[in-house]
Formats: sequence, structure tokens, C-alpha cells
Amino acid sequence: MQRESNRSTGSLINRIAYSAEHGNYDDVEKGLKEYERIQADSSEKVRERASLNMQPNYFQVEDYPEPQYVTPPKSWNDALGSIWPNDPEKRKVAIDRTMNVVGVLGNEDANMFWKVGLNNVNAYQDYVKRNGYFVESISDLPFGFKDTVRNKVKQQLHVDDVKGLVLRADSTLSDKIIRSMKFKDFILKSKKKLLNGEVVSGSIRYLKNKESNLWATFGKADILDTYITKNGDIVSFILDTYDFNPDEAGYIEWGYSIQKAGLLKGFYSITVLIVPREEWVNW
Repeated sequence: MQRESNRSTGSLINRIAYSAEHGNYDDVEKGLKEYERIQADSSEKVRERASLNMQPNYFQVEDYPEPQYVTPPKSWNDALGSIWPNDPEKRKVAIDRTMNVVGVLGNEDANMFWKVGLNNVNAYQDYVKRNGYFVESISDLPFGFKDTVRNKVKQQLHVDDVKGLVLRADSTLSDKIIRSMKFKDFILKSKKKLLNGEVVSGSIRYLKNKESNLWATFGKADILDTYITKNGDIVSFILDTYDFNPDEAGYIEWGYSIQKAGLLKGFYSITVLIVPREEWVNW
């Protein structure tokens, strides 16, 4: 019975790997949830058998050996991290195919930021032309918060300077941020200070199940130098580094392994936001 269970689990893992390689991440998630269920069932059976072994008149311990089983992962994201741990190239191909799909489904910014990280010029050049431009050095930025950018880049990317992507106020990403509830909440909470003429800053964290495009593009980002202009418009800047942190589960762990292997290079982005007065006063 145990050998049959192992064969079933092995077959399931192979199907999960196949789905990941071919970009079928809905099937990956379903498969890993099934994996969790199987392992949880196995754990329960072990506890039942252990209980029987404590009762002297039923079985001898050697007649009912405890089977080998795997501790179930805390989540399917944790289990995902075990697929191709030593093959970042396969992981890169799998994520790239998935990004192509999600890009068509409305997550263009997430897909294009990924492509910039891979330096896939043919894929991202039209997006950048339509929405912004690259800056080769932080010293070339046309903004007054260059030191903040340098510190962020040093802290996150561990370099003194790197290429940056600036998204204009008329970019599609700028529009999506302005329309997001997270940014609106930040403005509403800062409204009193803004109306008093103060310049405010903060941070913003997007959730995967709420605003997937912005989550995959930023995750968490800094909000810089936000103020109200003389004509009543709000100006703000979103700063973030595109990189993957170590010691995180699932796709982030995949991204980190790809980055560590030199297949993806981190960069920073600055998105310019301008919110007309007639829009934000109704928030």
C-alpha cells in the first residue's frame, strides 16, 4: 500500500512539474493542493496507527510498521519551491511563458517588468516607448530625490548605480496606480497634511488576490514627494526596485534562483502620478 501511495505521489509531482514547465499554473496550484491533501491524509493515518500500537491486545509494533511520509508543506507555494531547485533556466522558461499569458489577460505591466529584468529588448521596447524611458545612471534623473533612489538601489540591489525605468504620468501603469484603492487610501489618510501644503511620503503594498497586476509589478513600493500643486492637482512618485528576495516561498523563490544565476538583472522604476483636482476631491 505504501509503495502504491509513493507511486501516486510521484506521478502527481511529475504532473505538477509538467504543468509548470508548460505555463499551466492553474493546474500547478490544483496539483499542489492535491499534494497537500494526500500528505495530510497520510499524517492522519500515521496518528491512527500510532494510537492502535499503544493498545496491547491488538497488534505488535513489528506487525504494523509506521510508514514513511512527507510532512505536508504549509502552502502550495512552499511545495512549488521544491520543483527544479537546481535548474533556474527551466524555472525562467516556465515563468516567462506564464507571464506571456497573464500579459494578454490584462497584466501587461507585470509581464513587461519581467521582460526588462530578462533584458528581452524585442519584447519590451514597444511598451517602454509608449509609456516612458530608460535612465542609464541615477545622476541623470530629472527629480530631486536622487539620494533616496541611490539608497534604495544600494540596499536592495547591492550596487551603487544601475539602469532605471521612468514611467510618465500618461503611462498605463500610472493610471492603474491612481485608480487603485491602496493609493486612494494613502491620499485620503494624508489629505489633511496635503491641504496644509505639506509634502508627504509613505509606502504601498498590493495584494495578489486584490490587484494582481500591481502585486506582480511592485509588491511593496515607496511613495515619494507627494504634494498639491498651485492649481490643485496632486503630484506623486512611486519608487520600487524590481528584484526577488531570498527566503521567500513559491514564485518569489523561483525568481530569486533565476536572479542569482544571472538570468535576470534587477533595476529600479519610478512612476510619475498626476491626479487632477476634479478627480481626487471626489475620493
